Amino acid sequence: MKNILFVDSDPVMLHAQVGLLKNQSNFLHFIPVRSVEGAIEKLTVEDVHLLITGPSVPETDVYKLALLISDNKEIRTIVVTAICSPTFTHKIKKMPSIVHFSNIQDIGFLARRIFTELKIEFGGQLQSISIAAFLQVIEMEENSCHLLVTAKGKSGDLFFIDGRPVAANTGELTGNEAALEIFSWGQVTIDIDYTQKEVPQEITTSLMNLLLESGQLTDEKRSQTATLRQHKRYDCSLSAHFQINDRIYQCFLRDISVGGAYLEAGRPVDIGKRLILFLSKSTQESYTPINGIVVRKDGDGIGIRFERLTAEQKQLIRSLVLSKRSPNAMPLHSAA
Repeated sequence: MKNILFVDSDPVMLHAQVGLLKNQSNFLHFIPVRSVEGAIEKLTVEDVHLLITGPSVPETDVYKLALLISDNKEIRTIVVTAICSPTFTHKIKKMPSIVHFSNIQDIGFLARRIFTELKIEFGGQLQSISIAAFLQVIEMEENSCHLLVTAKGKSGDLFFIDGRPVAANTGELTGNEAALEIFSWGQVTIDIDYTQKEVPQEITTSLMNLLLESGQLTDEKRSQTATLRQHKRYDCSLSAHFQINDRIYQCFLRDISVGGAYLEAGRPVDIGKRLILFLSKSTQESYTPINGIVVRKDGDGIGIRFERLTAEQKQLIRSLVLSKRSPNAMPLHSAA
C-alpha cells in the first residue's frame, strides 16, 4: 500500500475526503493530519509517497509545506484549493513537483490522479467474488498484475506474470504458504494493479495445484472447527453500526449466526466489552437492538456473542439466518 499524507485544517472535511478516497481502493493508505506542524512531524517518521493539502489549509501554510519537500523527488504533491490568489497560483506553477486542482467536485477524478502520481495502473476493485474463479480468469487471460486481497481485517498480495502466480505475501508468510492462506479467505475484496513489477519468483507450483491444495486445507480446517462452533455462520458484506456507551460506530458485518456475528470494526475494541448491534429484516421495519459481548479480536475485526436475547430478538436473528438474508444497516445518527 502507498502512504498518502492528507492535510486539511477542517476536521469534518478531512474526515469526509479521506473516507471517500479510502473507498476508491485498498491500495491507498491515508495518514490524516490537521496542521502543517503535524504534517512535518509525520514526514520525519513515516514513509510518505504522496502529499495532499485540502482546500481549508491557508495558502501560506501550503506554500511553506511545498517548499519544505520541494527537494524530495520521492514525494509528489497535490494541492486542492477552493479559492486562491493569483500570486499563490503563480508560485505553485513554478514548482514542477506540485499538481494544483481548484474546486474539485468529483472525488473519482482526484482518485484517478492519485493513481497516476503513484504509478498505479488501477484495474478496479472487485467485492464478494470467488477468489478461485477470478484467479482462473487471470490465468486464462495471461494477465500480469498485482492483486491486493483483503478480508475480515486481513490483507495479502498476489503477483502474476503472464497468468502464472510468481509471488505472494501475507503477514509473515511468503510464497506458497502465503498463497494458500490467501486462497482460503472468504468474502474477499480484490484490488487490481496492472503496473509491471519486477518481483523475485517465490512460487513454482501451478495455480490449479495451489487451488486444489488450498481446498483440501480449507476442508480440513472446517472439519476440525465444526465441533467447536455451536451455530452455522452465514457470510455477508454490508455496512452496519454498533453502539458502545452513548456513541455509535460504523462497521462492516461480515458474518452472522444465531449465536453471534463478526464485525470489521475499524477501531480497537477490547475483549469483554459490551455493545449493541442494530438489526432489521427490511428498511421498512424498525431496528432492533441486539446485546452482545466481544469474545475475540482479529486485526481490525471483532467476534461478538449475542446475550440476554428476548423472544423478539431471537426470532429476528433466526429469520435472518434461516432465510440467509442480510440485515440492513442502521442509519448513522451520530459518529465517532
